[in-house]
Formats: sequence, C-alpha cells, structure tokens
Amino acid sequence: MKISYLHYLFFSFVLFLVGGCGLIGNDSDPDWENLDFPVQTGYQLHVSGGDLYVAAGHDGLYVLENANPRYQWEYLGHKVTQGERHVDSGVQAVDVYGDTILVGYVSPPEQEDGAQIGIWRSENAGSSWRPSDEGIRTDELNYSNAFFLARSPHEPERMITSSFGEIYYSDDSGASWQPESSSDFKSGRSILEQGAQWHPANPDVIWTYGESGYFQPFLAKSENAGEFWERYSNVQVPRDNAFFDMAFDASNPELIYVGAQGAVIKSESGGKEWANQGAVTVAFTDPRGNFFHALEAHTQKAGVLFAAAGPHLYVSRDKGNTALRIETPSELTYINDIIYDETTGALYVTGEYGVFRLKTSYIRKGPFLPPN
Repeated sequence: MKISYLHYLFFSFVLFLVGGCGLIGNDSDPDWENLDFPVQTGYQLHVSGGDLYVAAGHDGLYVLENANPRYQWEYLGHKVTQGERHVDSGVQAVDVYGDTILVGYVSPPEQEDGAQIGIWRSENAGSSWRPSDEGIRTDELNYSNAFFLARSPHEPERMITSSFGEIYYSDDSGASWQPESSSDFKSGRSILEQGAQWHPANPDVIWTYGESGYFQPFLAKSENAGEFWERYSNVQVPRDNAFFDMAFDASNPELIYVGAQGAVIKSESGGKEWANQGAVTVAFTDPRGNFFHALEAHTQKAGVLFAAAGPHLYVSRDKGNTALRIETPSELTYINDIIYDETTGALYVTGEYGVFRLKTSYIRKGPFLPPN
C-alpha cells in the first residue's frame, strides 16, 4: 500500500493538529494493585478459570492462581537458557483450554535449527511439555516460530497461528497444524502477522492483521473460515505503520477497532470501507504517537473500549468518539497487553516492569463508564 506524498503530509498534519484528538482529560486517581510479578516484562496475558497466565518472553511462562497476590507466582517453564536472550525471543503467546496449555515460542537465532520449536503443549497444567508444531515443522522446514495463538470462540478445537509469514490452522486444539492452502494469501514471507481473531458472532469470519515486510499495515479477512482471503492493501494510514490488535464492540460486532501507530481506527460496517481507498475513521490518538499495542472491549458495556499506547492507558465510553487517559503506575514504563476478566470485572495490564490490576470497584464506579 502506497499513499501519495501530499496525502501523507496532509494526514500527518491533521494528526499533529489534533494530537490528543477526542481526549477528554486525565484520571489521575485510579485504584491499581501491583501483583508483584517476579520478572521484568510480560508480553501477553490470558485468564482461564480465574488463574492469570503471563507470557514473559525469554523469562518463560508464569501463572498466578486465582489472580490472588497472596499466592506465589508459579513458573511453568520455557525460560531461554541457550543463546542470546533477545527481547522478542521466548514465550510470546499463551492459550489455555481445559487442561491444555499451549505457548507460542520464538527461539533465539543462535540456537540450532533443531531447537527452534514454535509451539509447545502441556496436558498436565505445565508439569511437562512436548513440541506441538507438527505440520508447521516439515522435512523441508525444520524450524518454526509462533508469535500468536488464536482460538475460535465458536469451535474451540479450531485454532490459527502463523510462522514466518504463513498461516496455519489446527482442528485438534493445537496438537497438529496444516498450512492455509488458498493461493490468494500466499505472502512469500513478506507478511509479518501480529495476530488473528475470529468474529465474535460469525464463525466463518476471521481477521488477521499486522505489518508487511515493507513496513506497511496489513489486514486480511476471510468470510468462509479461512478458505479464501481478501487482503486490504489500501487502508489509508500515515507513516510506516502496522496494525497491532483488534477489538469488537460488546453489543455490535460490526463496530471494529484496530490499534495502529499513534491512533485507534474504527469501522462501524464490519470493515467494509477498509477494502476501498478512502481514508479511515480515526477514533482517537496518542499525543506522542505511541503504538497502540493492545485493545480490549468491555464484554458487557456497549461502546466501551480500553486501549494502551506506550505507557498510556485510555478508555472510551462512546464508541471511540472521545477517550479518557487513566494514570498508570509509575513503574509501568510500557504496556504490552491488557485483558478484561468478565468474571471478576478486573482489568489487567502488563509490560515493562510488572503486572498490575485495575480494581473492579474502580471500573464499576469509575466516572468513565456508562450508567447502564
């Protein structure tokens, strides 16, 4: 996707002018709880059965029982012990379904190809693990990496991941994988996916998003469960950009938000306008142009979206038209992921220097939430 230089300048100037476009202030008195994460950085969060799992990169995988800080964090393995501990190595993603835990793993390049296993699986709560990248690792390709794992909410045995720019599916809860076979998605490893999500109401619709090998934003949509894909290559956003996360509104799944560089964009028509060359609708921006790495829609409240960019946490209560910045703990210098637990009503954030919980009482009574 290329945009004209004049269009680029115009869009960048508009973002500069509106810098904090839609921001309605700053809540400097939120109620945070430090969960005393034992290592420096968390990359992805997952809640299952009340337990809080954290993918901690080269420090491995951790779980906090009942998300209770009175308990000790339990280390479940996968710490990088060989080769250089790169920022993007180790456990990047975690998925829990019943008694099965899957992790998306990125091996340091210094390790031999035979040690580069992109997905690990445990069926005993993390006591033991086995490689689970059959179908990705082949005789021709003796290594794999997996930055994300996405499970269908409609058919939980069905999953999607990517390795080196190619999409793979599983129909047995991640025990084995097969490559996406449609010729209209073949990327030649020029696509660096950030993630994928199923439409919450339509089991046939899947989105994948990220950054191309040319440092441009990438979106693709399938309306037949991954058999064929439509690539949106004309999404008009400024700068060398990428799409980092996606969220669907609680009451209207055709209202979609996507996190980009410096801005959250949205569509109220299921992304139909993104297939054209018109400029996108910017919901709100981060004044400093930080990447919106994490989005999370409130699961019960319509029109409520949480979004994180750099060290900043935002909440919108009106479908992204305006946003309030919530003050985050001073220790948290960068946010990698946020997750809302609908069972307890708590919001968890993680990133550089910790895992924190925005207390349920604040979320339920906060001035930013709709009254009903």
